[in-house]
Amino acid sequence: MRGGIGDYTWLLAQTLRSLGVYVVVLCRNGDPVEPGGVPVERCVSSWGRPSWRSILEVAGRFNPDWIHIQYNHTIFDDQPAIHFLPWRLRLVRRRPRVAITFHDLNVPYLFRKAGPLRRAILSWLALGCDAVVTTNEQDWRRLRFVTRARRELVRVPVGSTILSERPCGFDRTSWRSQIGLTADDFLIVQFGYAWGLETLTEAMSLLIRDGCPVHLLILGCSTFDSDDESAQRLANRLTLRWAECGLDGRVHRTGYLPSPEVSGWLAAADIAGLPYPDGACFRHTSMLAALAHGLPVVTTQTNVLDPGLEHGQSVYLVPPNAPVELARALERLLRDKDLRNRLSQGAKRLARSFTWDVIAQRHLHLYEGIY
Repeated sequence: MRGGIGDYTWLLAQTLRSLGVYVVVLCRNGDPVEPGGVPVERCVSSWGRPSWRSILEVAGRFNPDWIHIQYNHTIFDDQPAIHFLPWRLRLVRRRPRVAITFHDLNVPYLFRKAGPLRRAILSWLALGCDAVVTTNEQDWRRLRFVTRARRELVRVPVGSTILSERPCGFDRTSWRSQIGLTADDFLIVQFGYAWGLETLTEAMSLLIRDGCPVHLLILGCSTFDSDDESAQRLANRLTLRWAECGLDGRVHRTGYLPSPEVSGWLAAADIAGLPYPDGACFRHTSMLAALAHGLPVVTTQTNVLDPGLEHGQSVYLVPPNAPVELARALERLLRDKDLRNRLSQGAKRLARSFTWDVIAQRHLHLYEGIY
């Protein structure tokens, strides 16, 4: 799968295997699979109720100690069956224990007029599992009111899904010249989904108006290539706004790139501009990738910050949906090299707490009942 959860699952599986854990990944028939040392069972035709038969068949062959669901509200095709899988597995003789990682707590679509059932089905899914993993403080606080005390509820950050593995012969100056940057230009990178891109566009227009030599690189965003109607409307709106603000020559898009090329662009950028509407947290792998690459990160405040996200030390925080404040923050960083260096060093220190060795070891502790 293209995207953070696919990369996350792959990296976690690889690292767990290095710790002596036998891991099998189960996915849908149509999902592309790259070779690389982790057995992959491509046996699910769809994520509806018939998927139970495929999952049970694989479980019968491998007799796993744990089945671990990597969940967000979209990757199971908006089918309700996955939410009842832990309860179905309770009927299996010598059943495996079931863990789930909630990569977000957005409610699934299910069907028209599902209403409160959409929220209730998430609670039902959590209650059916033996262990629940959250990736950030916000989600942990929400789920602790749902899960029962006898079930494990732990926080394990997701880690950067983009490893620092730049292409062979990488040279920062040459890399930047691909989009026409000079030594005096500053490159702001936006990575991942289109979250906050309209706010970033307005901030960029203010910086250009003030004469700042800035360029915006939109790295790996699928919005401009999507067939989804709402994504197309957003892409059209952004393209029109760039033309109105005179940003056409200063906004660059890459589309989907392999991990080493993403790493190259993160190394070539000066600042990461990540104004998430819902605020910064460890749920966002795009932010974790920027931190792991030592990029100064400008992102958005939230009422509940994850440990280590300290304003002026590891990140620079601004209010959400506030282009004026965002522009001021970006301009300050452009003009203050010492602040950029301090944020870069703070980002690298923070990133050490969510390396893949640490993440895999914490999963192993969970499986062994050490938590």
